[in-house]
Amino acid sequence: MAQRLKVVEGKYARAKEELGRRAGEIEILKMQNEQLSQAHEQGMINVVKTLTQENKDLSAEVEEMKAFLAEYGLSWVGSKGKSAGDSNGGAAKKPSRQSLSSSHPKDGLPPKNPADGHRLGGIPRSISPGAVGSSPTEASHTNDPEGCPYPLDDLLQKIKDLNLLVTEGKGLAVKRGGGAGAGGAVV
Repeated sequence: MAQRLKVVEGKYARAKEELGRRAGEIEILKMQNEQLSQAHEQGMINVVKTLTQENKDLSAEVEEMKAFLAEYGLSWVGSKGKSAGDSNGGAAKKPSRQSLSSSHPKDGLPPKNPADGHRLGGIPRSISPGAVGSSPTEASHTNDPEGCPYPLDDLLQKIKDLNLLVTEGKGLAVKRGGGAGAGGAVV
């Protein structure tokens, strides 16, 4: 009987030792689980913070673009709501990168006006400098301001044409080289 009691006490001691070891492992796993949960939550918080900051940055960029356009008397119309060809009420389809930069992919120039054959937004040869006369005082129209080499009526008509293009949504800004002074953006 004493022999059996010794065997049982030995098994009990080993089981107690194993239980203590496993309890320690469980505590370590619980701590690791808690750390991973916190890291996951913190990661989600970081993702939310990153997305919020990106949203603020993009909103500020949009506001800067709107302010830039406003400096030139233009306004951003965006793609909110239904577009003219969208019957299902979704947002308007974004234009391709190529359609934003050029309406004529071969030469990068705007299309020709069917009425007079000139490039839309360009200055027609009939009112380009030197075409009216050799000096600004030789303007052909009597109601033109003194020193203006262009016929004022033609300029006003071109401005009306451009405004009409913009209001119809057919206007397209095209960049053609080194900036506004070098034949840059054309509407």
